[in-house]
Amino acid sequence: MSNKYFGGVVTSTGVTGEVDADLKAVVTATRDRIGEKMAKLRVADAISEVFALFRRCNKYIDETTPWVLAKDEAQNDRLAEVPLQSDRVHHDRRKSSAPIPSGNRRKNRGAVIDIIA
Repeated sequence: MSNKYFGGVVTSTGVTGEVDADLKAVVTATRDRIGEKMAKLRVADAISEVFALFRRCNKYIDETTPWVLAKDEAQNDRLAEVPLQSDRVHHDRRKSSAPIPSGNRRKNRGAVIDIIA
């Protein structure tokens, strides 16, 4: 989406909604639950939490309807925040504890899965 609508470069516009705050709260709570489960070596349960987060991210896309936002030029600032929220869920600028082995990995900052870091 960021490539299609923004030429691959998306900057934060600060235009967010209630659904963005909810997603952030879910990510934070999920990170904490995974940490607790991993501390008890309950790996399967921690992985289940990751998949629950993936489902919530899919719901976020349904709630923000970027395909509708893209049709309205006045909504470009809001549209720009949708891929950024996704990026914030999947990447972290902090200490790397689970590097993502990908050709698209961010080169200037260690891309990590946020919920595990």
